[in-house]
Amino acid sequence: MLPPRVALYGGFSGFENSVEQRNPEINVTVLTGDLGLDDTVNSKGVTEKFENIKGENSLTVLKCTGDPAAAVPPERYQALIDGLVITAGKRGSDYSPGGLEIENTEVIVSRCSFFGNAGNYGGGISSESATIRINECTFYGNTAFYGGGISCSNTTSRIAGCSFTSNYSSTDGGAINNGMGEMIVDDCYFGSNTCALGGGGISNTGGK
Repeated sequence: MLPPRVALYGGFSGFENSVEQRNPEINVTVLTGDLGLDDTVNSKGVTEKFENIKGENSLTVLKCTGDPAAAVPPERYQALIDGLVITAGKRGSDYSPGGLEIENTEVIVSRCSFFGNAGNYGGGISSESATIRINECTFYGNTAFYGGGISCSNTTSRIAGCSFTSNYSSTDGGAINNGMGEMIVDDCYFGSNTCALGGGGISNTGGK
């Protein structure tokens, strides 16, 4: 769980004097749901595809959740997640997302990679009743019932400069599923995303 008003950064080697000196591409920071350490992983410990999840894994790797009972507007995190690899979240029998769950809050996700997560709503990211900005992120090899890469419901979202490749949905939205919310997708790449029903790239149901 990410506390309110916190910035979570990856990419440090341990010798930096400021956030600006870090390099997430060289110093890979991995948040993994591979609790049993039995997934098939690469040299960085990343479960690259959801088929590589083998045993006991966390239902959701990271959560940012506000208070739905708070005064309107709800308590807002205005959280920043930057330069992380989020991998190997594995859905349970309930609503559980795979990689990152966002609910009743505001979050910026920047320069992150989502590999090999499996969720019910949103393999990589699930957002409910939130405001999100997703910048320069990679979604690869994730799966969900709705939205293999991202699922948004009642969410205002802007997704810019992102890459979606080889994500799968067993219903709608191989890469992205948007329901009852306003979404802007700008300058993103979509390749080899598939679904069983509608929208291999993007499925929009009641949203705009």
